Amino acid sequence: MAAKKKKPHKDVQRENPPIKGLDDLSRRAGANIRRPVLIVCEGEKTEQIYFHALRSHYRLPNLEVVIYGEGGGPLKVIRRAIELDRERRREVRQRPRDVAVFEEMWCVFDREANNEPSNFVDAVKLAEEHKIHLAISNPCFEYWYLLHLSRAIAAFTMPPIY
Repeated sequence: MAAKKKKPHKDVQRENPPIKGLDDLSRRAGANIRRPVLIVCEGEKTEQIYFHALRSHYRLPNLEVVIYGEGGGPLKVIRRAIELDRERRREVRQRPRDVAVFEEMWCVFDREANNEPSNFVDAVKLAEEHKIHLAISNPCFEYWYLLHLSRAIAAFTMPPIY
């Protein structure tokens, strides 16, 4: 018989890791707290479908996933996440029992070496200033999506741009 893990005393504060793993987000007996996570994507459709499917696949009902498909480059995506965070904080002040601030914020965008946006470095710096996590896909996000369906055995290479 395996020994039960001891729970920390309620007065003991644990430091939360900056990024929660799927084990931390899974449903626990008696848990009804919905952890809000904001995801703002560069793409307007594919990324939203993907993240909603992940939530369903891993059965994470206690995770409130708020996803926006923004369109536009990395800097626009980061600025939109900051704006949505501010809106959410205002909403929390008005309805503290119904809404919680985002525990994590993520921005998802592509960084293809041959087509890197000029403001990429500025976007990364702004994200760091606002404690926004980045999921940067290289090559494009759709390639990673397809890897769930098909095994790739060759390296992905980009054709030269003339």
